[in-house]
Amino acid sequence: MAGVKGRGGQNRLSADEHQLRGNFRPERHGALALAPTSAPARPQPPLAAPRGLSRAARAAWREYMREFTDWSASDLELLELALRAKDRAAQCRRRIAREGLTLRGPRGATRLHPLVRVERTSVGFMLNAFKTLRLDS
Repeated sequence: MAGVKGRGGQNRLSADEHQLRGNFRPERHGALALAPTSAPARPQPPLAAPRGLSRAARAAWREYMREFTDWSASDLELLELALRAKDRAAQCRRRIAREGLTLRGPRGATRLHPLVRVERTSVGFMLNAFKTLRLDS
């Protein structure tokens, strides 16, 4: 509502947010501070690795669960996707090692194995996910 004192059209901040910013004023925000606020409970991270991961990825999952404790649901999902990408890259490397880096095309031309691109994409995703999670791979 324009022209009304205290109604600037912006979202109101909680008393906790004012305290964090250092501009808490009891005469203005005191009534808001009377109601105790509790932090939302974070989900407990599952210690068991998700199904479908390789033995090495499950071991890495367990190690990350032991080493770090403050996991959000989105962090756990991103970690799972990163470990799946790591598994996919390893599968591609094994198949490329078996079949060779190049293949013969339908007209006899030599071309790069298509899984090289899949491996490169998987490694890139894995590294970006670990960087986002601030983890060493």
